Order: sequence, then C-alpha cells, then structure tokens
Amino acid sequence: VVLWAWFGDQSRGRRRCRKCWYDMSAFPATDEGRRCPECGHRHKHEGLLYQTRRRKWLAAIGVCIALCAQIAWRMPHYNERGPSAFVPTIALVLLFEQLDNLGGPPGPAAGQISRPVLELDRRIGRESTPDLYRRWLVRSAIDIAGDADADVADRLRAIRVMQLSEDPNGSYLYQARGEVNHAPPYDRRVSSFNVDAEGAISALAMASIETNNNLRSNALNALAAYYSSFGAPKPGGFSPARHAYAALLASTASDDVRVREAAARAIHGLGGNAPAPVWRIAYRTIEDTALPSDVERYAEAVNDSAATQRLLLEDVESDDERTAVLAAWGLGLVGEGDDVRTALRQADATGTADLQLVAFAALRVFADRHGEELDAAWLTELLQDDDPERWHHAFATLAEQGGSELVLAERLLKAARAAEDTADLAFARSWSRHLRNQLDALDSGTRGEIEAVLDAVDAAVAPGQ
Repeated sequence: VVLWAWFGDQSRGRRRCRKCWYDMSAFPATDEGRRCPECGHRHKHEGLLYQTRRRKWLAAIGVCIALCAQIAWRMPHYNERGPSAFVPTIALVLLFEQLDNLGGPPGPAAGQISRPVLELDRRIGRESTPDLYRRWLVRSAIDIAGDADADVADRLRAIRVMQLSEDPNGSYLYQARGEVNHAPPYDRRVSSFNVDAEGAISALAMASIETNNNLRSNALNALAAYYSSFGAPKPGGFSPARHAYAALLASTASDDVRVREAAARAIHGLGGNAPAPVWRIAYRTIEDTALPSDVERYAEAVNDSAATQRLLLEDVESDDERTAVLAAWGLGLVGEGDDVRTALRQADATGTADLQLVAFAALRVFADRHGEELDAAWLTELLQDDDPERWHHAFATLAEQGGSELVLAERLLKAARAAEDTADLAFARSWSRHLRNQLDALDSGTRGEIEAVLDAVDAAVAPGQ
C-alpha cells in the first residue's frame, strides 16, 4: 500500500496539474498552456507537469497498518520481555549503565536481573551481532566496575559481564539461545583481557576494597576466575597478581566470610599452581579467623607496585605465620630486585615448615618470571635436607635445570635405602626412570657410573613394587 501510494501513479508522459491532477495533455506547452483550466494554478516550468502523484494520506495509513502488524507480531515478546524487546541492540549496549532504569521488572525466575539486562544477554551472543558491539559492552563494563561513584547495582552488573566475557567457551558473547557457538580462538575474540587487561584487573581490584561486602566478594570471585580452571589462557607477559595481590591480602582481614572465601580462591587462582600451604592457609582464614587487622593496610597499596612490595617485605618477617606465608607467595608473584630474592632465601632458611615450602616455591616463580635459574649449589645443599618435601622440590628443580645426574642419582639411592613409605619409593622409582632417559647424551665413562647407581636404586625399590 505504501509503495503504491508513493510511486504507483506516475506521469507516463501525461501533462497533469500538480495541484488538482487535471489532465492537461490537450493544451500547448506555452505560458498560457501551463495554467490549469480546472483550478487556475499556473506552473512555472514544464517539468512540474510531469511529476508523480503522491497519495500521502494513503501512505500514512499503510505505515500505520505495518506498525500495527509489527506490534501485534512482537506482542508476545513484549509480554515476556517488556518494552526492551523493541529497543535496538546498539541502544542496549550504549545505555548499559542505565539498563535497570529503562523499565520492566525482573524477568521470571531471573533473580534480580532486570528485563532490559536479560534482553541484552539474549542478543549479545547472536552471530549477527558485530564484534564492535561486544567490544563497546566490555569496555563500558570495565569503566563502570572501577568507578567508585557508580551505583553498586551497576558495578555488580559490570563485574558479571567482565567475568562472563572470560568464559573459555565464549558462551556469553558468542552463543545465543538456540544457536551454535561461534566463538573464534581466544586471542581473536572479545574479552575483558583482550580489550584492556590492565584496566580490567585494576577495576576489579578497586571494587574489591570497597565497603560493600557484596560488591567486594563479586569482584574477588571475578579475579579468581581469571587464572582458575574457569578462566581461559591469558596473553603472556601480563601478571594480574601485580595489580590485584594487595587487594587480595587486604580482603583476608575482612569480617565477612564471603569476602575472605573469595579472596582465598583468588589468591590461589592468580598464583597459578600455588603450593599446598598457600591454599591451606588462605582457606584457614575462612574456617578459622581473619588475618590480623593490620593486613588491611594493603588496601592503600592497590595498583601501586612499589608500595605493595614494601609491605610484602615487611610482612614476610611477621610473627603471624599466615601473614608471612602469603607475603612470601606475593613476593614471588610480583616482587622485583635483589631485596626480594634475599628475603625469600632468608624465609626459606629460618621460617617454619610451611613458610620454607612457600618461600622455595616463590623463589622458583620469581626466577621463572625473570628468566633465571636457581643457584645449583644451594639446590645441591637442599638435597641433603631430611624434610621429604624440601628435598623433593630441590631435586625436581635441579633435574629440570640440568644438574649433575650423578649427584641426583646418589640422592635417589640414599632415599630409596631409607624409604619408610610407598610415596618415597614411588618418587625414587619415577626419577630413576627419568634419569635413565637422560644418559644417552653423556660420555660412556660417566654414563656407566650413573647407571651403576641407578641399578642400585632400582634394586632398593624393587621390594616395594
């Protein structure tokens, strides 16, 4: 109807009055011939007599009919999803911070998530949605999450988007309901890390030291997701812990168990393969008590690497074992310079059993971060320690660094002969096989000497097989 009303009645060579549409074909193309005999309207030039007749009222009626049909077709969506069903996707993305104010109560069985937010969730994962919209959404979420003046509900919603954007399967941003997942490889898709890694971690760290415990626990849970089993592989060369560790330690002194629990998960997650004491002590803050209140001073060092390191160096000497252990692990993750290496070696030499184990693991992390190796003489000295965990770690590290196979084999023989449980025997058996695989690269004389020691190791562990 609209097309016919606008384009259907064309001139087709007929001369017609532009005002009353009287057929003037019989009149000559002169000044007098351009005056309509019906209504008296004079046309300034000949071209005006050949225009298409537009029936505007009929076109308006057609548009109204089309709108009514569209509304009727979308009415079920409106009843289910509210007015946001009619809002364009780009508007939902650009108005992300105001979505809760666009109207519509929370959706059915959706908790506190409003209908506009649910509508955006439905659309952002569609294959037809451009990556530019996803990038705008994540960028907005990062800015809102780190804005101390933003509404808590808006910051919680932003943190949720940041965390979901790191889903290794890309389900939130790249899979709508009923559609096949179309997420590209992680390094080519939109995520909070790929949009602004440093900004994302800093925003979550700032949110984790706010006074609202619900906001704090959600931010800490999001931080935990970045390097946990949920988090996808992250770009190399960037350490989330550098920006977040101070916030995590400050949160271990919270009176709210949800905050402490989330902080414990994040301490373990951001540290990758944290040693058992770190995990155990971090969780002891949940089941037992919070860390001493002076740990809260780390909140003032968030996003300040120098201040964070200064506090960690102080606390690695703390009389509170939990504080010292977590400080030692933090130095391994974020520390820089010889002062850190010296402090960790001191903690390894004089600390409690747990602190020694964590200090050694922190030294390995520190060395890996800087492309260094641990001192072979020091590791060889640790091989003689009576603590199984300490010499096991020293042995594995020395073997990985290419230490003397003969020294390692002799330590295995000593352990195999003194083994008191199956764990020691299993360790000796496993590393004996590993060392045998390295013998081909040695000269015949050295190889024969080491093989003789390994034969003795195998004989010692044989009764335990």
